[in-house]
Amino acid sequence: MKNLLFTLCFTVLALGLQAQITITNDYFPVLGDTLKTAIDEQPTGLNLLSPPGFNQVWDGSSLVADQTREIVIRAASEGTNAAAFPNADLMTQVINNGENYINVTNTSWEYIGFAGQDPAGLGINVITPFIPAVVDRHAPLMVFDIRSTSSAILFAIAADDIPGGIFDQLPVSPDSIRLRVSINTLDVVDGSGTFAIPGGTYNVLREKRTEYREARLDAKVPIIGWLDITDIAIQSLPIPGLGVDTTISYRFWSDTAKEPIAILTLNNEQNTIVTAEFKNNGTVSGGIDPVFAQAGVRLYPNPGRSIVQMELSELPSGDYQVLVLNAQGQQLSQRAISVVSAFQTETLDISAIQTGLYWLQIKAADGRLVSSKALSVQD
Repeated sequence: MKNLLFTLCFTVLALGLQAQITITNDYFPVLGDTLKTAIDEQPTGLNLLSPPGFNQVWDGSSLVADQTREIVIRAASEGTNAAAFPNADLMTQVINNGENYINVTNTSWEYIGFAGQDPAGLGINVITPFIPAVVDRHAPLMVFDIRSTSSAILFAIAADDIPGGIFDQLPVSPDSIRLRVSINTLDVVDGSGTFAIPGGTYNVLREKRTEYREARLDAKVPIIGWLDITDIAIQSLPIPGLGVDTTISYRFWSDTAKEPIAILTLNNEQNTIVTAEFKNNGTVSGGIDPVFAQAGVRLYPNPGRSIVQMELSELPSGDYQVLVLNAQGQQLSQRAISVVSAFQTETLDISAIQTGLYWLQIKAADGRLVSSKALSVQD
């Protein structure tokens, strides 16, 4: 009996060792790389959620591209705000002419600072470091790896410098406004196997990422000093990015690609894939008209409560319709917008929509589909 138990234990251990994959820092992007991905904004009919384990088979070969994305890895010195981050190695451009500044070590690929529109939606441009850096990729990467990181940003600005007079509704007039954002991330590598996407099949590790992000707002009032006004602001001020936001995703990495093979973003119940971003091998097609292939649409906060901001980039000038549809495809609301610049932000009122998961579609005046995104409405 003892011999049998020993044999079984040895066999299980051997199988685990055979299934083990180690990904080195060769999967870190380097200067000159262009990361090409596609985004399926309504992934359906996919069996990609599974318990932890070895030798799994994930079939995402039916994923479609509702939009594509390219991120060019540039030298930090090419950034407009490079002087603010003298220790940065690399830089990437993001929506609304924003810039991420990156540091690379043997064991991590991390964001050390950001320049661009503020994360809460105050309508101001900021230049701020992450303290400490936000680690996006770890190395080496193996099954059973668990890593927890914490970071934060903090900046203050005179209330008069914030456009729109949004603080006029407060019972007192603040001299300054201070935004505090904390970012806590838990990464767990819980599986390995193969992942099929359009144009290829890859040996991968699956990393589950849980990110908790909380944005709080302080006001500096004469005589009294700094007061936390987050709860008041959430209820009465048009600042969409305040409060707690939790994002859960599965990230699939290979030692033969710089792009993630797939990133599956889940709903809060972790039983539905809200969006799927995957490596673009140049073979994908989808329902988005090619004219709008480079257009970017970002919703935040998502989930949202009463107001959601739509960040639009690279949409041709013209008139568009913004539609909100339920899961059955029934139209719940419609709003006309006019795009007049390459980067534009629009505010969408969702206060009349009940809690649940919906689709937000943007269509051109002639009915062509520009973008379709999942929209989660919460209490």
